This record gives sequence, C-alpha cells and structure tokens, in this order.
Amino acid sequence: MILSLLLFSFSSPQHVKLRLPAAVAFAVALLEAIPGVPRLHALVSPVLFAILAWAATALFPEPQPTPARSLWIFALPVLVLLAIFYGVGYRHQTSGVLSHLGASLSAAGLLLGYCVYLNDRHASNRNLRTVCNLTIAAIIFQVVFGIVAYIISLLEINGGLILSLARAAHITGAGLVLAASVELAIQYRQTVDIPASQVPDAVEIPIAAA
Repeated sequence: MILSLLLFSFSSPQHVKLRLPAAVAFAVALLEAIPGVPRLHALVSPVLFAILAWAATALFPEPQPTPARSLWIFALPVLVLLAIFYGVGYRHQTSGVLSHLGASLSAAGLLLGYCVYLNDRHASNRNLRTVCNLTIAAIIFQVVFGIVAYIISLLEINGGLILSLARAAHITGAGLVLAASVELAIQYRQTVDIPASQVPDAVEIPIAAA
C-alpha cells in the first residue's frame, strides 16, 4: 500500500505535496523489515500510522494561502513520541513506569490544554476545532485504557481477556494520539491567526437588583 502511495505521488504534478510523506512512510516501513528488534517495531508502528495521516492531509489542497508559522507546534508530536518511547521501554522492561507516566502525563496535559485554547481562540474554524476535539478524544481513550491495564496488572488480577484488550487499546491509542497531534500541528500552520483586536470580549450579563 505504501509503495502504491509513493508511485501515486509521482503520477501527477498535482500530488507534489504527497511525495515527501509517501517517501518518509516508505523509508520508515523498511525499518519494520529489520528482524530481531521488537522494540524498534513497536516504536515504528505508531510513527508509520502518523505519517500515513500526514499523507492523507497532503491529498487535500490548502483552503487558502497562509503566512509561514513557526515550527514549534511540532514539539507536541515529539513529546507524544517520547511518551511512546518510554511506553515501549516499559513493556519490554528496559525502563521504569515512572518515566512512562511522567512523559505521558506531560504530553497529554500540554495537548489537552492547547486544544482547549485553540477551540476558544479559533471558534469559527471548523477544521481546526474538529482536529482539536479528535485529539482530546484520542487522549482520553488512550489514558483511560492505560489506567485500566495498569490497575489490573498492579492488583495482580487474573484479567485474561480484559487485560489483553485494555493493553491492546492503550497501545493502539498511542498511534491515534500521535497521528492526531501531527494533524493538529498541520492544521495550526494552515490557520490564519486572529488579531487581538478581533477576539470577542466577554459578554457581561446584567443582574437585576433584588
């Protein structure tokens, strides 16, 4: 599929923006072909999913030309990737749970806070608000199942199928959060900033005297 995507990106000059994510996806997919490195495979899978989400975004043209924005917003996906790195280390018993919790809570807190800020700042931008809400939903999904899996394993409950499903949902959710954070960064860079003078002030509600 990735090879077909790469060939499709070179089939027409209209898909120039698709070439870079398709080439990166193809290069990352080659890493999964390396045998005997399960930690690398576990780390590459959510990265590959996020790159495919980036490629899907590149299929659609920008609605309007926007001024260049700073790349600092891509620090959010980097923080998510750091949390995934420590999560992979925790599953393979090469790092402790505190490292994973610290990185995960930091990334989740920053993402949630910034999504709430963008929802309030760009209330009329449907695309950006949709990505923000999807990011919030992905974070909640991933964190909830992570807590469930940790509690079951901590209490040494014979969870069986429940524990397996919780762990699978938590691991899958990491890819969703990473992809959502990448989409959030892309949408943010395509959004025209709102001048401070155009931000509506809070509406004062008069209170009738008793």
